[in-house]
Amino acid sequence: MKIVSGLIIATLLLSACSSEPVARTTFDRLESQTMDLVCPGGDEEVKRYLITKSRTSLGSVSASACGYPNSEYGPITIVAITKGAEQSEVLITEEDSFWIGNESRFVVTETGWELSGLLGNGFDGNEGLLKINKVND
Repeated sequence: MKIVSGLIIATLLLSACSSEPVARTTFDRLESQTMDLVCPGGDEEVKRYLITKSRTSLGSVSASACGYPNSEYGPITIVAITKGAEQSEVLITEEDSFWIGNESRFVVTETGWELSGLLGNGFDGNEGLLKINKVND
């Protein structure tokens, strides 16, 4: 009996000490999946930068952009993940041309998030408000 219980304890300890990192929360998974997105163009110097992220009881959302280190970023990609989900969903891609400043932050609303930014090429000054409603998708 002691040998069997010892084997069970050893197995549990070994499984708990796995060397692979595990994203434990939806928020962790979202950040990981956001930063794994490939930047368009194939330029190895261009990197993805996480601009802002937020979470509520509905889930989590992040905004990231690609660009050169110490320079202006391009249009953003916005990714959301519903609470408890394993996979995130891209809501806006670089091709949609929604630009925001480096200091932009998501504002939590009752139904999701809001984020203000520029629509178009980022230089025409057309301010827009992006509303993400996760209650009604």
